Amino acid sequence: MTIKPGTLRFLHVREMHPRPSLDTLRRMIVREARELKASAIVLAPFYKLQPGLDENNTAHATELLTFFESLEAATGASIVYAQHFSKGNQSGKRSIDRISGTGVFSRDPDALLTFTAHKQEDAYVVEATLRAHKPVEPFVVRWQWPLMRLAEGLDPSDLQQAKGGRPSKYTPEMLLDVLGKRSLTTKEWCRAVMEKTGMSKTTFHDLKRGLEKAGAVTETRAGRWKRAK
Repeated sequence: MTIKPGTLRFLHVREMHPRPSLDTLRRMIVREARELKASAIVLAPFYKLQPGLDENNTAHATELLTFFESLEAATGASIVYAQHFSKGNQSGKRSIDRISGTGVFSRDPDALLTFTAHKQEDAYVVEATLRAHKPVEPFVVRWQWPLMRLAEGLDPSDLQQAKGGRPSKYTPEMLLDVLGKRSLTTKEWCRAVMEKTGMSKTTFHDLKRGLEKAGAVTETRAGRWKRAK
C-alpha cells in the first residue's frame, strides 16, 4: 500500500510548554482533522496526553475517554489510542486484564486489540475483543521493519511464559481483608494495605485492578470502594 503525501498529519505537543489543556488540545485536533477530512485520529502515548492525571483513577480515566468521544463527535473520525500493559509477564492473564490502569480502559472501547509477546522473538499474539462485530480468532504477527506482518506459521497459544521465580507473597484477598465492610477511597485503601502488609503501591494497584475487573469490588459515585454484594 502506498501512502500519498499529505494523507498523514502529525501534531506534536511534546515541546509545548506549558502543556496545552484538554480544551486547547481538543480545538487543535479538531481544526487539523476537519482540514484534512481525517477518517481516524490516533492519540499516543495515552499517558502523556494530560500530565497529572492518574491512569489508576477511574474519574481521571473517564475524563480522558470523554475527551476522546468529544473528538469523534466533532470530526466524525474513528478514535484510536494506545495503552501499555502493567509490569511483568502477561501470559497468565486474560487479554483484557493485561492493560495497565483502571478497568474502564478494557470496558470502554468498541474494539480492543491486545498485542502480547509470543515465545518467538519479535512476534506478538493479537487478540480482539469486539463489542458489535463478528469475533476474530487470535493470530500472530511479527515485527519486520517498518511493519507488523502476519506470521501464519506461529501458534497464537504459544505466549511467552514467565521465567522461573518464587510466587508473589501478595494476593487480592489481602486487599479485600483490609477493605472489610468499609468503603474507602483508593488513596485510603492503598495506604491501609501498605501499612498492614508492606505491599508496594504498584502491586496494590495491579491487584486492585484485578478485583475490579472480576467484579469483586465496586466504586460508589463518591469515589469510594467497597466489596461487591
